[in-house]
Order: sequence, then C-alpha cells, then structure tokens
Amino acid sequence: MQAATAFDQRDGLERLLHRHPHLREDPDVAPLVFAGTQSTVDILFVVQKLLLRPDLTVAVAGCFRPLLSTLVASTVLRLQHLYERKNLVTDESSITISPFMTIQWSTAIHEYAVMAFSRILELAPYLMSTILRYFKFAPPPFERLLLANASGAVPDICKDSPPLLDVLRASYRFLHLEAKVFRDMWDWSPFLDLLLWLRPKDGVDVSSEIVCDVRWCALQVLSVVLRISDATTRDIGHRICGLSEKDTFDCLIRWEEFSQEIAVEKAGMFLDYGKDNATDKIFHRESETQKTDQQSNQLPPSDSAVKWKKGAGYNRVEICGIELPARDSFHKKRDDSPRMSFLLTPTIKKNLEALVLALSQKSPILLEGALGAGKSSLIYEVARLTGNYDVIFIHLDDETDIKMLLGNYVCTEVPGKFKWQPGALTQAVCRGLWVVFEDIDRAPSEIFSALAPLLEDRKLFIPGRGEIIHAADNFRLFSTITRMKFGSTHAESNEFNHLWKRIIVDAPNDEELVAIIESRFPMLVSLSQKLLGTFNMLKDIGSQSSIHVNTLGNLSVHIERQFSTRDLMKWCQRIAKSGLIAVGRTAQTSAYKERVYVEALDIFVGAIHSSADRQLVMRAIAEQWDIPLGRVNFYDQLLKPALQVFPSSLHIGRAILASHGAQIKAGSNSVFIHTGHAMRSMEHIAMCVEQQEPALLVGETGTGKTTLVQHLARQLAVPLVVLNLSQQSDSTELLGGYKPVEAQGTCLLLLEKFSNLFALTFPSQQNADFLSRIQHFAESRKWAQLIKAFQMAVTKVAKLSESSTLNIVISPSEDIADGRRKRKRAIDKRLLDKWKKFSLDVSNAERQVEAANTSFAFSFVEGALVKALRDGHWILLDEVNLAPRETLERLSGVLEGEHGTISLTERGDINTISRSPNFRIFACMNPATDVGKRDLPMALRNRFTEFYIDEMINREDLSLFVNGYLEQLLPSPPVEEIVNFYLQAREEANTRLLDGAGQKPHYSLRSLSRALEYTKIAMPVYGFNRALYDGVCMSFLTLLDLESAPIVEQLIAVIIFKKNAASVRDWKLLSKAPPEPGPTYILVEQFWLERGVEKPFDSSLSPHNPYILTASVKQNLKNLARAVFVRRYPVLLQGPTSSGKTSLIEYLADRTGHRFVRINNHEHTDLQEYLGTYMTDLSGRLVFQDGILVEAVRKGYWIVLDELNLAPPDVLEALNRLLDDNRELFIPEIQQTIKPHPHFMLFATQNPPGLYGGRKVLSRAFRNRFMELHVDDIPENELSAILEKRCQIPPSHAAKMVDVMKDLQRHRQGSKVFAGKHGFITPRDLFRWAERHKKTGISYEDLAMSGYMLLAERLRDPLEKNVVQKTLEKHMHVELDITKLYDKFAGDLRLESLQKCLESPEAVLQFGKIVWTKSMKRLFYLVNKCYEHREPTLLVGETGCGKTTVFQLLAFALGQRLRILNCHQNTETSDFLGGYRPVRDKESILLQYHDAVKNIAATKLFCGTFQGEVS
Repeated sequence: MQAATAFDQRDGLERLLHRHPHLREDPDVAPLVFAGTQSTVDILFVVQKLLLRPDLTVAVAGCFRPLLSTLVASTVLRLQHLYERKNLVTDESSITISPFMTIQWSTAIHEYAVMAFSRILELAPYLMSTILRYFKFAPPPFERLLLANASGAVPDICKDSPPLLDVLRASYRFLHLEAKVFRDMWDWSPFLDLLLWLRPKDGVDVSSEIVCDVRWCALQVLSVVLRISDATTRDIGHRICGLSEKDTFDCLIRWEEFSQEIAVEKAGMFLDYGKDNATDKIFHRESETQKTDQQSNQLPPSDSAVKWKKGAGYNRVEICGIELPARDSFHKKRDDSPRMSFLLTPTIKKNLEALVLALSQKSPILLEGALGAGKSSLIYEVARLTGNYDVIFIHLDDETDIKMLLGNYVCTEVPGKFKWQPGALTQAVCRGLWVVFEDIDRAPSEIFSALAPLLEDRKLFIPGRGEIIHAADNFRLFSTITRMKFGSTHAESNEFNHLWKRIIVDAPNDEELVAIIESRFPMLVSLSQKLLGTFNMLKDIGSQSSIHVNTLGNLSVHIERQFSTRDLMKWCQRIAKSGLIAVGRTAQTSAYKERVYVEALDIFVGAIHSSADRQLVMRAIAEQWDIPLGRVNFYDQLLKPALQVFPSSLHIGRAILASHGAQIKAGSNSVFIHTGHAMRSMEHIAMCVEQQEPALLVGETGTGKTTLVQHLARQLAVPLVVLNLSQQSDSTELLGGYKPVEAQGTCLLLLEKFSNLFALTFPSQQNADFLSRIQHFAESRKWAQLIKAFQMAVTKVAKLSESSTLNIVISPSEDIADGRRKRKRAIDKRLLDKWKKFSLDVSNAERQVEAANTSFAFSFVEGALVKALRDGHWILLDEVNLAPRETLERLSGVLEGEHGTISLTERGDINTISRSPNFRIFACMNPATDVGKRDLPMALRNRFTEFYIDEMINREDLSLFVNGYLEQLLPSPPVEEIVNFYLQAREEANTRLLDGAGQKPHYSLRSLSRALEYTKIAMPVYGFNRALYDGVCMSFLTLLDLESAPIVEQLIAVIIFKKNAASVRDWKLLSKAPPEPGPTYILVEQFWLERGVEKPFDSSLSPHNPYILTASVKQNLKNLARAVFVRRYPVLLQGPTSSGKTSLIEYLADRTGHRFVRINNHEHTDLQEYLGTYMTDLSGRLVFQDGILVEAVRKGYWIVLDELNLAPPDVLEALNRLLDDNRELFIPEIQQTIKPHPHFMLFATQNPPGLYGGRKVLSRAFRNRFMELHVDDIPENELSAILEKRCQIPPSHAAKMVDVMKDLQRHRQGSKVFAGKHGFITPRDLFRWAERHKKTGISYEDLAMSGYMLLAERLRDPLEKNVVQKTLEKHMHVELDITKLYDKFAGDLRLESLQKCLESPEAVLQFGKIVWTKSMKRLFYLVNKCYEHREPTLLVGETGCGKTTVFQLLAFALGQRLRILNCHQNTETSDFLGGYRPVRDKESILLQYHDAVKNIAATKLFCGTFQGEVS
C-alpha cells in the first residue's frame, strides 16, 4: 500500500516498468530510466501520455493511483485545449499516442481518451465529475457512428484508430457504471443499425466472433437505454441479431475477459505488501517525535496522511494516498491542512486504507472486528475528514421493521389526513448521506431482501409506493459485525454476503496501544508501558486461563465481562482528568500511584461478583503498582468516602459533582444511612456521573441498587426517571411511537412540566388555591379549563419579566401571587426560556385537545429515554436484563461516550437527538443466577462501567444501618441485638429454614429495612417493643412453614428480647391491643387499621353464609392485619388450595371498608389486562381505558392478583416498580407515572409451585418485594366447626364428613399422582358436599349418597370409585347399592314430563328418538343435581356418548335457552366475553334511528317535556 508521506513518483515508475519491461525501450520512457533523477514534471508529462494507451491505462492508473486525479484533470484540460484549437496544426497542441503518432484533435484521439476514461471510472468512481467535464465539450464516445449516419459514408478514420468493438465496449462500460447519467446524455440511435452489423464498410474482413461481439454489445447498450427486460433482450438477440444461446454465452465470456484486467487491478488495491513498508517507518519515526513533546496536547504528525485538494469544480481529500470526494460546502469551512484525530499506527493505517479504498469504489462496506476494535471510530473519522458530519447510525435487531427504514404513511396535524413519511434510509439515499447499519448480522431476512437492489445497483425500491430511488452520488452504505471472543455471528451463511466489500478491522497491537496512549494522553507517557502491562494481565486473568502473578502464584478468576480497548482508554481518561501529571517524581509518589490504582479498581475490579476473586485481582494490580497489600483491604472493606454538600457542588470521595439546585426531599419514611458499604458504592456511581460514563449496577435483590441512584439524584436535585423493564418491554417505551391523540395524555404531561416550573417561579403556599384548582381540573378531566389555567400562569410570567415575546393574550388575573416583596432579582433567563418553551407546548396542546375532541388523529409520542436525553434528566433502567435483546440494542448509540445519542428512525428522523450535557443513564440488574434473569449482550455490557453491589454483612455497617432507623426512637436502641438476629437468621436460612413453598427464604437488606421501617411507623401506636416484634415477625417469620417458624420465633425471643418464648408469661403483652389511635380506625385482631371510604361490614356476623373465625383463621388474619397496617408493602399469601387465602383478604377488606377487586391470573394473562389499552368510546374516538390495576391504584382499592404464579413471569416483572418501596406505576402507552392512592393495597395469592400443575417458580427478586404469609391447611377440628356453622348441618354429620376427607387423603389417586393428598377430595369439595346435604339430605344414607355422586362419579377408574364407596360406607355405617342408586329417579316428575314432551313432532325433529338407557338416566340425574345446586358442570367422556345431548335435554325440560360454543386451540376470551368489532352497514342503522325518532315525535308524547329537543 502507499505510504502516508508525499507520493514517490519514481517508485511508481519503477512499479510500472516492472509490470511492463518493454517500456524501458520506449522513446519517451527511456530517458527517464537512464538519466537518473528527473523533475516530477517530466515524469508526470510522460505518464500522462502513457495513460491514453489502451494497453497501459490500467497499469498506469494502478501504479500512480495517488496522482490519478491530477493526471486525469490535466489530461482533460489538455484535450480541451486541443479541441478548441482543432483547426490549427501546431506542435504545442498535439498529444503523442504512440512513438509513431503525433496528431491534432481527431476522432481517433477522442476514442482513445474515452476508452481510457471508461476504465479509469471503474477504478476510481470519485473521478466522475472530472470525466463529465470532458464530455461537456467532447462528442459522444461513438462519434464515428454519428458521422456515418449523418453523411451516409464512411467517416475519415485514422489508420491507428481503435477497433470499433473497443469503442462500443467503452460506450457500454459507461452505461454499465452510471446508466442514469449517460443514458440521457447522448443519442444512442446509431446502435440500432449495429444489431445487423456484418463488417466494416471499407470491406475489411473480420471474424465471426467480432461480428457477434458487435451485435451483442449493441444489444446490451439498447437494453440499458430502452430499459428492456431480460426476456425481451434474449428474444431480440435470437430473432433479430441471430445470436444463439451459445453465441450469447460466448460473447458474455469475452466481455468478462475484456474486463478482467480492471477486476484484477481493483483486487490488487487491497493487497498488503508486508510489514516492512513505509507505514511502519513513519509510525516509528512519529512515535519518537511525539515523545520529545510531552507537554503538548497536539497530535503527532499523522496528518501527513491527509491532504486537501481543490480544483475547478471539485474538492477532494486524499487519505492515505487515496482520494475521496468532499462535500461541496465542506471546503469553505476547511483550512489547507486537515488534521487526523488519532495516531496513524500500522494497524490503524491498514484498516483506514482498506476503508478509504472501498469508499473510493462506492462499494457497500461491511466492517467486521472484535469488540472495541474501532469499527465505528473509523467511519466517524473518514466522515469527519470528508465533511459528512451527519452520519446515520441504525441499530438492527430481530424485530426491525423494514417500514422504519423505507417509510410509512403517518398522521398529520389535520385529523384524518395522512402523509408519506420517508424512512431514515430513504432520506439518506435521496440526500446522499452516509448510513451505518450496526449488527447487520442480527437483521431479519426481509431487511436484506430490501437492501439487495441498493447493494447491487444503488437503487432503492419502495414497494408501498411503486417507486425506484437512485442513490445520490455521495450516498455510502456501511454495516458492522462484532466478533465475540467466544462464539460466532449469524453472518457466515448469509446469501447477501457477496454484495458487501468485507473489511476485517484488526485491533492495535501492544506497541501501537502504547503509542496511542502517549498520543492521546501526553501526561501519561512515563506510565504507558505500565498501564498496558496491567491491562494485559487483567485480560489474561479474565480469559479463564491461569496466569502466574509473582506473589500470588497461578491466578484465574471468573469475570462476567470481556475487557477491551475501550476499558483501557476509559482508565487513561480518568487518570488524565484527575489533574495529576505523570512527569518525573510525580509518577513515583504513593498518592499518584494510589489514584491510578483506585481508578483501575473502578474500571476492572468493580464488576467481579465474588469477594474472594475481587481481593485476588486487587492484590494483583497492587503488586503491579507497588501498592502496600494493607491498602487492598482498606479500599475493599474499610474505606468510607466523605460526603460534603456545598451550595453549588457535592463532593463524594474523589468525585466532585455540580448541583442543580436545592436537594429534593425524600419521602417521609425514606431513610438513607451513610454506611461505609453505601458510601463506597455511592462514590463509584458519582465517578461515573463525573466522567459521563453509563453505569451498570449488578447485585442480588434488596441490596439497594436503585436506592443508591435515587439518593444521589435527590442530593443533586436532578430529575430521575425510573423505568422497570420486563420481557414485554419494547423500544416504544424508551424511544416512543405513534399513539392516538388524547386530551388526557397531552394535558397530564403538561401538568408535570407546569408543576416543576411553577415551584421554581412562584411561592407555593401563597398560591395554594390556584394549585388546588389546577389539580381539580386534572382529576375531573376538565382539560380546556386546565389549559386556560396554564395560559394564565404564562401570562403572569410574561408580565413579571416585562417581555413581549410570550404571545399569549388573555385577560389578566390576580389569582397568582408572585411574591414580589421577597423577590430580590428578576426571573432567571434560563427559567424564562423554559416558560417560553412551555408556552409553545400549551399552544400545541390546545390544538391537539381540540382535534382529539372532534376527530380521530395520531401523533408521535416521544419515549422516556428521548425526553431524558433532550431535557438533561437522569434515567434508570431497572431490571435491564429482563428486556428483550432487540430492545436493549437500541441503547447502543446512547452509550457511546459523552456525546452518544440516537436518531428516531421510527419517526423517520435522520438527525440525531440533541443530547443535554446533564443527561446520565444507569442500569440495574440481578445476576443471571435467578429465575428468568439472563446476562446482557456482551457488546452492550462492555459499554457500561459495571459495579457489583454486595450484600451488606459487615457488622459495623449493619449497626450503623439499624441505628439510623432507631436512634430517634430510643436513647439506647437494641442495635447489637437486631444485627445479631439478622446475621443468625441469614445463617439459618442457608441451612435449615424453609418457606411455605419448600424453598430457602431469602433475607436481604430489604427485609431488615422493612422491619425497621415498620417499627418506626408503628411505635407511636403500639410502643417500641410491640412495634419491633411485629416488624420482625412480618419480615422474617410469617413466610415460613410450620416446622421453621418456631426456630425463628425462638431467635426473636432469645436474641432480640433476651427472653425464652416458652416460659415467659408476659410474652402475651406484646399482643395486647393499644388504645384507639383515632375515630377512623377499626380494631382487627389487636391491630388498628384505618377505615376506607366504603361502609365497613363484618361478614362474620352475617346470618347468611357467615365468615367463621376459628383459631387458625384468626392467626392468619392477625398476620395479614399486621402486614396491612403500614399500607406500603404488597402482601403475598401462599398456601395449598382451598385454605382460605382469598376469602381472608376479602373479609378484611369488608371489615375495614375498602373495595375488594380480584383478578384471576392464567397462563395467557396479558399486561394490558392490568394496565389498560386504547379503546373506542361512544363517539368512535380512540381513548386510553385504564386497566383494573390502574383504576385500583388511582382510587385506593384493595386488589388481589389471584393465582399469581399462573401468570407469565414477564407480565409480573413489569409490576416491579409498584411492588418495591417506591410504589410507582409507569404506563408506557401514555408515558405517565402514577402514584398510588394512600389506601391502595396490592395482595397476591398462589399455590406452592411443584405441588400444583402449571404453577411457576417466581424469581427471588420478585418474591422479595412482597411481605409473604404462609397459610396452611385448615386444621381438621376447625374444619368441622366451619362446616357446622357456615353450612348449618348437624355437628355429627360435619364430623363424619371430615373423617371421610381424612381417610381419603391418606390414599393417592393413580390418575392424579401429582395432586398428592388432594387427589380424591379438597376442602372446596367438602363445602360443596355440605351445601348439597343442607338442602336435600336428612340421614347418613342421604349424606353417603350425595357424597358418592359428588366424589366418585367424577372418577374414571372403577377401583378408585370403589375406594370412595368403601370409605363412605365405613364412616356412615351404611351400604350403598350403586346398581339401584338411580332407580328411584325413574319416577321423577321432571323426567316423566320430559319423556312426554320428547314425543312431540317438534322434539323428534330436533332430537330424534331418545332412548333412556340406565346410563342416560344417570347422566341426566347428575347434571340436574348440579343445576339445582348452581354448580358448574364438566362432563368428560368418549365422543358420541351423549354429553352435549344431556345439556340440550335439560335446557329443553327447563325451557331455557342454551348457547353452545365449540372451543378449539384458537379460541379467545373475546369469544366468551365479547370484543370490539367493526360496525357494518352504518347507513341502514342511521336510517333506522331516524325512523325511530320520527315515530316518537309523531306520538306527541314529549311535546311538553322535551319540546325542541326531539326532531
């Protein structure tokens, strides 16, 4: 390849002579060979002559490629001079074509020129503008054909003119390369005569091959000019030209052979001539040069590889000896010495040359390389040097829609009107922009199909509009593929790979990395080798290979991420920004080394999960930097960074952050304890904020990841947006999408902005009435009045600022107090600008609300990420590893350094979002060891600075944490006792404790925090001991099974209260009810619960179906009331089926006056059922209809998510934000965050997974957000009492029924082996049996018969039926004759009347002849019993056994209408419940309505009442 210095023309001449040795004897070349060094003018003059010789054109262009634009431009100027003086014959106006030929302008010299230009254009497409300047004065390439047609005679052709076939091939090559340019430039009609060409008119004989080639070439030209299809072209060639298929194929082969020289030359451009070339020499020379200038921030002289060329009508940039066209407007902003922004090492030089070379060919380029190899940086650099600043980066994934790239019809501001919005790719193709497809290997096949014409012919097809768009001349297409260290990409077998120019991007080697560090960070020159050595050691440690460290021996640790050059540059950047300069003795001081060491810990060690592995890597780095090993433990466990708050800044350890105003107050119950563990993590995050690095926090649930970011945002007064991601999250939540224009969504977004601005401008207390009216307008959905209130505030601001720029004209109002007595200065300009922007938003909202009220319209609603990016807010992506990969890939652009951003290709934008310098992005995730969690894509993960947040187990930190909650409650709180209990409980949980699902309980810092928070809230009512006891029981005890609960109860008594739970009598004092705290409270099992808005009702006192309060029920109710007391934590009740979980919640809701709402989950539960969706209202407009969960959150209902673990986990994980202590619910469709009503409570119930079919194991992170209660089976003695009192049956009968249930539960049903003891009977069956016996039974025989029909008749195995029969007979002391069980039904009046009715002709026609067999009578009797007791019925049997017929007969006997729905695998809930369907035949419905109105008006019944309203 060419060196980066000035091109050596003699070297180019030597290469040419090596390829064509005979030139040494050429009269023009020989003097240059034997005369030694000549002036560059002599060489260029000779090369210019050689360029027009057909046998040398390609070789000259290849050997003198850096000078090619100069050669072509000078040749064009010289030919123009000849053309203008073609009637004069002088030596000065001649060009030598061959040793024997010196002529003036002629057709021959013109044909030699076009033959050369046609070849040069294929080698260097960027010379198109220069070649077109030639054809502005020169005739077409086929001038001899035009002259022949005009004169009708043979034109005067020189004897040395090129053959006609070569001229035709040159003409065809022009068309083949740029058909849209040359098709309309000339008159191609002479080629029609060549379809029948035989031989030249001068009578010279030619071979048959030449005849075929001429005809074939003419046919190809006409097919391009006339746009003839391939089939028609073949037909013309056969019928008119007389070309057989073999002739056509032979002509094509000869054409390929003719073009082979150019193809070989193009391929040779990409060859590397070895390491010992000029590039290496230049690199080493530059490395030595830059070391002598350590105090300068200037780059080394790599800019010699970049040259700016200007000419008449053209502007080019020469990069690495290869010319590229620059943007037309670029040269005006450019000086004469363009600079390269990075050091041109040999590897980078090779990568850059390959990229520039492919760009010069206008080829679509595929860059493939390892993570951090610099693929995107190369594109950015070349784009900057050529003036293409507006490069469009598009991230592709599995769900990328082709419409996003090509375009789509979108709504306009005029409702009902649509316009075509070109996509990002379409706009780039038209405007000549550069497009980069990142991760092209992850794109779906339809993307490749749409790109194929663009890759082949630079044409873009728009199927929806039938358009073909030709790419602008400056358009370039790139794509990237990231090769991971382990595994491969999807691109290997792609059928479109051959359409790309593939470039392998190599990463710099160690020597080059040192040079890059020294170039970018001159202050680190003395440390560069040591920095690289540490980096390589860490890469080896993390590569799972064992390496030897001096004092540590062989070392290998598990690291979740792959270190790349990006991490090394990040480390150097941090050191450079620290302000310390590594010069002389400074680099040897312990303070400087420790700063380097600490930054390395953040970048490389913070992500390691294992504390032991972390210590090993810290010691390895310490050994490299001569850090005492004692400092390792200090930085890992003992360091507690100081937090200092100043008026304009916040200092956290070594991080200094600018404050944005007064601290935002946390919630009244929110506590943040500055433990050493928390402050170390806070310093890590603060450094990321200072360095503008995206931060990823990884850790187990409940370790405080989200709390750390929230607390830091509050300290800095920065708005923080928290998004809980899940498997159902898509890019519209982050970026936005088209949504129906709805007044609610528009106004609520404005309300949030208004609240923030108003609080910064006016005193809130003095304007309380105005603010309450605004809140009332929003709650009552009076949007027009709300907008008027906004306009009123804007007008007030305009008056205060004495500005006329706010063009809002409304009547003045004095409702807003401006606090002028306290105001010492005018409104801040930045604040005033925000009010101006808000004024425009209000105007737009007014139009949108009017449109939404009158018609149907859509608009693009920006997502939370876009808003935060533009407004400078912080955004936290919680549970980021739950989101689909394709959603996460859209974040890549934002994570690319401090200037990273994105473009909304979904909206058709090609410009990127303007990124605020205050914007920061964070992400939190649990390790992939939990259920449903997975690792982030490595390419995305490496863009973050990652930290693992350990669980807090240090006693000192735990003591400080506990004391922070309790220090204001007691003078000497039992801090040590609580810490000891917490650590002991965690140890017991890992060894022998089990929860209600048979799993190990997970006690985290969240568990301890909730127990202490409960204590703090409950102490004013219950006293400290009672509050602490209840809080600890709620967090640590109630979730355990019956065997584990006594263990923890013993720990509570002995460790916390220093008592023996079994022997102390005053232990019951903790359960004594305190005095009533207020008139709005209701006492439930020694707990005072606040009353709701509904009328309280105690169903245990109801005369009908009372709720029976037994001892176990009271204990469960007590645990539930304890969890409900603070009304902050969601409650999960877990236990076996029919244990009374849901009824317990319903009873407590009725007792306390709260509305009870229940959602039955199933495997197909959708998130829209919870949150809501867009629906049409009565006027046909789309409005967002809140889901039942959203309604409950707004209005303070108590909602139960029944059968929680039946719902898909991805749906449940979307509720995480509502379940944790923040208690927020984000609705992506309307981009709104809802704070719950104070009385809102969320409950959930589930059966233990593994014991019941379809129940899933929920993740630890999800379950840990609930307060869990274990509800066990109802004890047998209590079950008998409940049956007696609730179902009102005799006690002896109730006892017998319970005995039957106990006996049957000892058996295991073979057909339901996984049902366990509930295979034959469940408590729900017991209550159903009792209800039947209550209505129809008297004796034990009746009890046994009803029990057999309920329990045995649903079984299929006769042996299992026999088990039920024997058990009933055993306990009821009766004998059941199953053969005669249904005989007495023969005389049933309903059956007799039915048999008579079935004899009627209508019945016979409907049912046919019904034969009442014994089996038919049995089935009818059983179904009839279910009907009488209002029980749902399921009939199971072989096809054709009469299942459906029985229901039809029963409906016929009862005179009921029967609806039959045939279910199948595609049956939906809308088939049962209904759904929205299009209204058809609206005209006839409207006519019916008008007729009905006229009929009513004609009756004159409403003339006096509704006069004038009915018409």
